[in-house]
Amino acid sequence: MKLFSLVPSAIILAGVLAAQNIMPAAIGSNELIRCPDFASVYYVGADAKRYVFVNDKAFFTWYADFRAVRLVTCAELAALTIGGNVTYRPGARMVKIQSDPKVYAVARGGVLRPIATEAVAAALYGPTWNQQIDDIPDSFFVNYTIGTPISAASEYSRSSEQSTSPSINEDKRLAQIIAGQTEVSLTSDGRFSPQTVSVEMGARVRWTNNDDAAHRVSSDPHPTHTNLPGFDSLENIPPGFTYSYTFQERGTFTYHDHLNPTATGTVIVR
Repeated sequence: MKLFSLVPSAIILAGVLAAQNIMPAAIGSNELIRCPDFASVYYVGADAKRYVFVNDKAFFTWYADFRAVRLVTCAELAALTIGGNVTYRPGARMVKIQSDPKVYAVARGGVLRPIATEAVAAALYGPTWNQQIDDIPDSFFVNYTIGTPISAASEYSRSSEQSTSPSINEDKRLAQIIAGQTEVSLTSDGRFSPQTVSVEMGARVRWTNNDDAAHRVSSDPHPTHTNLPGFDSLENIPPGFTYSYTFQERGTFTYHDHLNPTATGTVIVR
């Protein structure tokens, strides 16, 4: 069957890499992707995770068509951890579920605000307001949270909601996760560049393998890797892939390439 065209070892490897924050460097934030074996379209967030569009209705609140969707290999897709579902773009359309008569306006971050009356709905969405309501399955309702009711049109601005959520990154506040990200390259000669980086506590460092051979980022000393538990990539980082780690404590942390211990680096966390 086409659904199982990937060999099991490729699926297992992709799952292991995703669990270790190892992802293809060629896939960037704010991209739309899918693989040939599956119909689902995903949004790649700034947190290096993929977010699925649960249906075409949600997709078309963000995009006019599918032209921006890029095909990637199914192994590359599986290497990205699933972050969740994409919710409706704020201000675009109203939503409801079949088991609940309430109609909701969507606010930033997947917050649903109940609309108090038909008059308020008409003031916000115009005379065709009742044609701008989508039913969402009960199972996807959990992707949202309930906010304060809208009792008057002045309490909700569609244009303001849309301007504060120009992308899914902004709507989910994913960009804030990597605001302090620092880049380190594994160069063509298998070395770390820059060899020493200084970051704030809570910042993320991302290593990109720009060599044609695999590498493995590991804390000192070699080969026990005991200085910073949880830091090690554990699995090899293939060429063209990245590995990320967020530093949650202050200190000076030295590390090396487990496959080439002469390649060393240092992260200073302030």
